[in-house]
Amino acid sequence: MAIRRERLAARLVAETQQVNYAGAIISGLAVAIMFPLLWSQLALSKGYGLSVGATILGGIVGYAVTIGAGSKRGRALQQSSAILTILGILLAHFLILLRTRQYAELGLPDFGSDILAAGYAFPSYLSSLTPWNGLFLVLGVIWAYWVPHVRTLRD
Repeated sequence: MAIRRERLAARLVAETQQVNYAGAIISGLAVAIMFPLLWSQLALSKGYGLSVGATILGGIVGYAVTIGAGSKRGRALQQSSAILTILGILLAHFLILLRTRQYAELGLPDFGSDILAAGYAFPSYLSSLTPWNGLFLVLGVIWAYWVPHVRTLRD
């Protein structure tokens, strides 16, 4: 039993030391940008927001951060993964708003740019999302946070 515990302790140390933080952020950011592009396109083709995309995004970002870090784990990776997931979800919803042009119905002043008009309308768009959207957002962030978690040794 002591030998097994020592092996587990050695694996724990190996998983949490010499983490490639730059690789983790780059791979997580790449997924947090690319997946929302796909998600928003799919949502437009289906005609609704596809709330479950937030949960899927969380899992994929978590795995991308873990792989980018060299299969390492740690609290900083968990936090980075959760933040990148939130940014990716916001990007996806912004792209959905921008592509559906829902802001045009609000009678906003002429901004001269669709991006500026969508940016101005984005807070009200977010407040109009359903509780299901919020639930899937929370599940996505939890999943993103859980994937690169540090395994602990049992007492």
